[in-house]
Amino acid sequence: MEQLKNSMDESYKEAVQEYHFIVVKQLTDLKQQLDESRLRNEALDHTVAVIDKKLEQISHGKEDKSQKMIVEQYTMMKGELNKMRIEMDHETQKQNQNLMSEVSTLKKAVVKLEKSKERLEYDYEKKLSHIIKNKDMEIKALHLQLQKQKNELYTSLSIKKQNEVDNIVSILEERYKTLLAETEAMSESKIQEYLMVLSAVNFI
Repeated sequence: MEQLKNSMDESYKEAVQEYHFIVVKQLTDLKQQLDESRLRNEALDHTVAVIDKKLEQISHGKEDKSQKMIVEQYTMMKGELNKMRIEMDHETQKQNQNLMSEVSTLKKAVVKLEKSKERLEYDYEKKLSHIIKNKDMEIKALHLQLQKQKNELYTSLSIKKQNEVDNIVSILEERYKTLLAETEAMSESKIQEYLMVLSAVNFI
């Protein structure tokens, strides 16, 4: 029984460790993605700042055709970069939401596993208690059966001993009767002999 309980505890520990490993791995991967996104955002912010500075410098110069073209190109680049940054921020937010969802799912799984472990332990203890109760009843029944057999054996032995005593008494009684009969026969014979002697004396 103890071995079964240890096996259950070991299985539970392995399952929890597996979930923990999955969570740590996913958190590590997402942290790496967030770090990469942060670095890209910082690079974009730097690029936008450089463009803003260039635009400011150009706007203070002569506004000829080439300068206008450069301003338009920088403005277009800035718009594209801002668009990229918005998309990256949106993707980062989405990844954060996915991470929170996965963490929530894993937490629910761990709670469910904990409840399953508690239920298994309850069922195990209940079954163990039932087995112990049955074994206790079997032991008591066996004890009563042995006691009954013991009493029957003692009774049987007593009857046997009583029979032996009765047999011995019967044998002794027979011997006594035989000896008594022999004694009586001898006495009768002696009396007859004595009477014969008396008769012979009187005849003389």
